[in-house]
Amino acid sequence: MFGRLKQKVKEKTGRASITPMPADVQEIMDDFAKWADRDKQVIKAFQESTELWKKNKKSDVISELKDLRGLESSIGKSADNLAQLLSRKAANEVLASEKMRTDLDNRLKAFISGELHNVQQSISALKARRLDRDASEAEFSKNESQEKKQKFDIALREFDIALDRVRTAGSRQEEFEKLHIDYLKDALRDYQAGFSTEE
Repeated sequence: MFGRLKQKVKEKTGRASITPMPADVQEIMDDFAKWADRDKQVIKAFQESTELWKKNKKSDVISELKDLRGLESSIGKSADNLAQLLSRKAANEVLASEKMRTDLDNRLKAFISGELHNVQQSISALKARRLDRDASEAEFSKNESQEKKQKFDIALREFDIALDRVRTAGSRQEEFEKLHIDYLKDALRDYQAGFSTEE
């Protein structure tokens, strides 16, 4: 670990070369760096839309109830019955929007803390293995002993293993995208069911 710290300092001061990540692995790392932010933005957007909808719904129900006073005699039903019907429909819509938001929140948060966390750990491990590799390579180039050669070979193997893990995680990106699409479809289906006009 101390070797990694020394390597980081050397890289930042320009006294050591940095092994570049392969282009495909760098692309995977960049893509996954955006996932958590993207999911948090989706969660925030659904929360804000639900809150805005609730606020607008309250004002709509109040104006509809005011309009019912004049309709009572013309349609033959009491305004109380119509008000109950409207409030029941509004309650169903509020429940549907809350269910949709909480289900989506829970699914996305579970993804962030589960699958995405595992991928981020693999990426962090890869970065650490790269530092180990560069540090052992620098040590070996200073002193070409058998012990330094062994450490460099081990660091190189561990770096390759870490690269493979990140590539494996990258191969699951389509699966993760499909999961997110399914989450959104389920949320919108719940939303539609709650907002259907049938009574």
